[in-house]
Amino acid sequence: MAKRRSRMKSIQPAVTRLWFKIDNRSSTNYLDLSLACSAANRRFYRQGTTWAVAGMALHTSPEVSTAPVGSFEVSKIPDTWVAHNAHTKAKSLWMESQNQVLADSPSLAAKYRDFKIYMDANMVGSSIWDSNDPATDGSIMMPISSNGNITKKGEWEYSTIQLPNAGGSAAPVEITMHMTGNDAGQSVGLIHGYGLSRSRPQEIDPNTPTDGGWMLQVFNEADNLEEIREDVTENNDRPPYRVGGDAADPEEYYPGGKNNAASLALHSKNYITGTTVGGKTIAEGGMFGCGLIRFDWNIANQDTMYLSVDLVPGNYKGYLTEVY
Repeated sequence: MAKRRSRMKSIQPAVTRLWFKIDNRSSTNYLDLSLACSAANRRFYRQGTTWAVAGMALHTSPEVSTAPVGSFEVSKIPDTWVAHNAHTKAKSLWMESQNQVLADSPSLAAKYRDFKIYMDANMVGSSIWDSNDPATDGSIMMPISSNGNITKKGEWEYSTIQLPNAGGSAAPVEITMHMTGNDAGQSVGLIHGYGLSRSRPQEIDPNTPTDGGWMLQVFNEADNLEEIREDVTENNDRPPYRVGGDAADPEEYYPGGKNNAASLALHSKNYITGTTVGGKTIAEGGMFGCGLIRFDWNIANQDTMYLSVDLVPGNYKGYLTEVY
């Protein structure tokens, strides 16, 4: 009997090149790929995924009298287990909090309910750009069409948690969440909070007696075992990463938290020179946690700029992603 030929799952159609228009006065802009793709495809994409980006390019005009020069940086959520676990724990707490209301009436849940966070404290409260004009400083960019018209956004609310009696308040305090850095106003740092919620490694491991005892003196003819004991037990008896928690240093030191590398991860740094061919500067692709990307611009002699972002086709409604 002939074997049945299995069919490969077809990839759904989706926009794989997104274009964005940026104002030359911008110093920082953000991109939320789940938001941008939801608007561009008229289809809901959850934020809690890691998006594959094939590549990016900044397009500046070579026709101006003075060629554009400068640089721009691309940053992302750190690719660490710390960031991943902080997101997982925060999402679990958010869902547990909401399930208190939904336990008896699950039908109350909004159809497009989703756990959505900011990248850093600077992104908190940023406007989602909704104008045909170039996206201004600090805004979250939205894709444009070939004639420069913006793709209109729908409802995209970043998640909040209600903290009862926070700071002695009589009423619950509503907070938003961002991944890296310290708490800021009514927004809390996920990595910082995650670090404070966990137990720490033992300060010294193993915890050995200070006196070597008679057994270490059995072969003590060369009188060197005491020194060997120190090498064995006292070198590398602390973790190779910073740990706080004692009376002298009660802080936490998780990378990306309040006190240790307290910012996003630098993905690429890209330079625009007077000899940039065709006004096109390439930035590397990669994997971006929660589909969140930050762009920092430092470019002179340029009016409107255009950014293209190429996404990888895959099986999540047309895109290659992984659950974060």
